[in-house]
Amino acid sequence: MKTDAKEIPVIACGGASFLLPKTIGGASNVIFPEHLEVANAFGACIAQISSEDELIVNTLQCDEAQELERLLTKVKNKLLKNGASEDSINILAKESTPLAYLPGAVKLKVKLCGDLVD
Repeated sequence: MKTDAKEIPVIACGGASFLLPKTIGGASNVIFPEHLEVANAFGACIAQISSEDELIVNTLQCDEAQELERLLTKVKNKLLKNGASEDSINILAKESTPLAYLPGAVKLKVKLCGDLVD
């Protein structure tokens, strides 16, 4: 991605990088590194995994904070089951959205991520 008109190098990576020409207008040069065909696969291998879930609760009948904790635990357990390292898990999003059309109804949503166990 270029942010100005200045010529910059292009680094080819991924399985289809062989389709790139040796010269590209606006690029100072095109670099074809060794093992370029697996660059994207390597990135996918080191990426974190994530899981998310949502739930609508009636706060007139149950405690919102307790339900949020249950939802966090459910998503964390799913991540652990899918191979995440427990000490690497982080909360990416934790939302509580009141639903205007249902008195007392709240939509809870959580998203967590973590590293795969080595």
